[in-house]
Amino acid sequence: MTSSECYYSPLYFAKTAYAWGESDLKHHPGPRKWQQEVMLGIEKYLRDGMGLQKALNILPDYYRHAVASGRGPGKSALIGMLAHWFLSTRIGGSTWVAANGKPQLETKTFPEIAKWVMRGENRDFFEMNSTTIRPSKWFGEFIESPEGLNKSTRYYYISGQL
Repeated sequence: MTSSECYYSPLYFAKTAYAWGESDLKHHPGPRKWQQEVMLGIEKYLRDGMGLQKALNILPDYYRHAVASGRGPGKSALIGMLAHWFLSTRIGGSTWVAANGKPQLETKTFPEIAKWVMRGENRDFFEMNSTTIRPSKWFGEFIESPEGLNKSTRYYYISGQL
């Protein structure tokens, strides 16, 4: 999951991390077209940004993308896939997901994120509660151990915020 392709490409990650065409995704061959376009935009931003940083020693501005739509097009699913991608490829990184209110966070946004993490082939690496996903005990111990990655897991999580 931490190959360079996954690191820079949330689309590659999404296509390889989930069992598309099987189980509850049996009618879905992959992310929706518009979701793929967003993921490709993020990949371009990351790859172009690394080029700027290497060539000119500057960091690019933040990636921005807005989606205006009604109910059911897959906005929360996209956020779930992106949060899972970041958690899986940036060991030690934090992801904060905001919602307009507690009911939205606890009944819609965070359950959708948890669903995508639990669909992933690396689901056993993580554990969750109602609004936080952290590394599982064994994975956290490996990350922090000198024999493992020797990194702190203090700020390694996905957290829902109001």
